[in-house]
Amino acid sequence: MATLIADYPLSSTFAGITQLQCIGETVTGDSHPDGYPGRLEIIDGVMKSTIVDTDAATQTGIRSEVIAPISTRAEYWYLVDFMVPGTWDISVNTMSLIKIHDSPDGGDNPRWPNFRVEIRSGKLTTSVPNTTLPAEVASGRQMSVMDLEFNRWYRACLHVNWQINTTGFREFFIDGVPQFREFGVPTHYDDVVGPYLKVGTYDGTHNGGFGTLTTYYRNLKVYSGGASYPEMLGTVPVPPRRLVGV
Repeated sequence: MATLIADYPLSSTFAGITQLQCIGETVTGDSHPDGYPGRLEIIDGVMKSTIVDTDAATQTGIRSEVIAPISTRAEYWYLVDFMVPGTWDISVNTMSLIKIHDSPDGGDNPRWPNFRVEIRSGKLTTSVPNTTLPAEVASGRQMSVMDLEFNRWYRACLHVNWQINTTGFREFFIDGVPQFREFGVPTHYDDVVGPYLKVGTYDGTHNGGFGTLTTYYRNLKVYSGGASYPEMLGTVPVPPRRLVGV
């Protein structure tokens, strides 16, 4: 039975959340239960995450993110609902919506996140480090791509076993549909401290010039341990839509 590690409804308060990061500040949810007006807010029962290209950088980038607790070398399920409004400009640089960030040891160079969901060229894509972990690399490998529907709520679920050897695995689902699945692979860097989930809008390319971008989130949960797909996804994995030529 999986253990619930984090339960952030994002419906009324940021209290209890490990960290908030935006406009040059990193704080706890308990110290800022109402978030930051115009950047991290609870609006109509969901979290509104907004970045502006003139914002001060936070931890080297422009972001409005919430952070869940550190994970260990074990099996995890990360779940969150997200929605991209029709105001989003798909011509802007690649933007991160959800990611699992590594915890670099002292002296480590910048590295690609363990996992990332992003908007790239108007598509909803995922990526992992472009190497066989735990080797370090600053570039990513695209794992999946799908059409992005604006103003639609998606349910994301990453199921992963964080390991630095071939006992690891990773699989990602959108609304119960597998986007990619890899088994018998190392899944994270060889760090003293484990990776952690970050959710929110983030200028992953650091190129600026994107104006104002907003993403909405709700129902963020992190579980540790084994569980069935119906328990986590609410369904058995759903086959992708079959494409038939005409």
